[in-house]
Amino acid sequence: MESQWLIPATRSLIAKELVKRYNFSQEDVASVLGITQAAVSMYVNGNRGSNDIIRELRGREDYASCQ
Repeated sequence: MESQWLIPATRSLIAKELVKRYNFSQEDVASVLGITQAAVSMYVNGNRGSNDIIRELRGREDYASCQ
C-alpha cells in the first residue's frame, strides 16, 4: 500500500520544515504530529521517511503549486 511510504515521507517534510525553517523544537513538532521526539530527530536527519518519495513529490506539479 502506498500510504505506508507516503505518510512517513509527508511527516518528514513537515518535520524538517518546522524545525529548520520555523525553528520549532523537536519536542513541539513531535507533539503536533503525534509522534516521538526521536522520530522527529530521525526525520530531520534523513534517517527516516523515504527520500525517493520526497524527491518524487517535489517533482510533481501539484506539490510545486503548494509551495
